[in-house]
Amino acid sequence: MKNIILISLVTLFINSSLVASNNDLWPMLKISYDMNLGLTFSVGLSILNYERSTGKGIYVLASKGRKGSNISFGALGAAGGFYGTYGLNRMKVNKDNNISFWGLEMSTNFLLHYKIGLMNKNKLLKISDYKFNLAAGLGI
Repeated sequence: MKNIILISLVTLFINSSLVASNNDLWPMLKISYDMNLGLTFSVGLSILNYERSTGKGIYVLASKGRKGSNISFGALGAAGGFYGTYGLNRMKVNKDNNISFWGLEMSTNFLLHYKIGLMNKNKLLKISDYKFNLAAGLGI
């Protein structure tokens, strides 16, 4: 988990140095209840390029719960205090013998955090390998 966070942070810093100087680095903090992981604490970073009152950028977010962990990365859009994300995620669930699930997720945030996604083990055509990824909580 530490290696994934370190690689993600280095990638964000490299990307931020390659783009224009009007980008801002913003922290992401969340506490939520995830359907698969239980109570989770999440920490992440985003790089936003603001034009007038709206922004667009990229993010990386790592979540840890007693039942497993999750990392997600992708695109982020913001307006005022509201932001939304959509991206890829990798979830490792302890009760499923530490099997990694990969999927797509979307989330919205304005103090209240909501996330929905769909994940799969490896076989795209096997319906029983799919899992929903739902979470709600508080976040900035």
